[in-house]
Amino acid sequence: MSLFKDYKPLVLFATIGILLILIGLACGITVVMDFLATGLVERFPTALLAVALVISGMLSLACGLILDTTVKGYRKQYELEILRASSHRIAE
Repeated sequence: MSLFKDYKPLVLFATIGILLILIGLACGITVVMDFLATGLVERFPTALLAVALVISGMLSLACGLILDTTVKGYRKQYELEILRASSHRIAE
């Protein structure tokens, strides 16, 4: 899992994020349906859980995007170092 996180962070965190968002939406649908029917939020803990899961999922997606950008930058820097080292050997 750690190796997957290091090389493909967007895939890992997007999967986790989408899963959390879907679970949050599934929990929230019942609360919204009850609210539309009665005008009251009777399951307040479920509503909080749904909001927390959706926010956690969105945060996971954002972290995946940031980490993916960072990994691409490091990979590009590594490739430049390899090219610089190989051109240095050829010049000698």
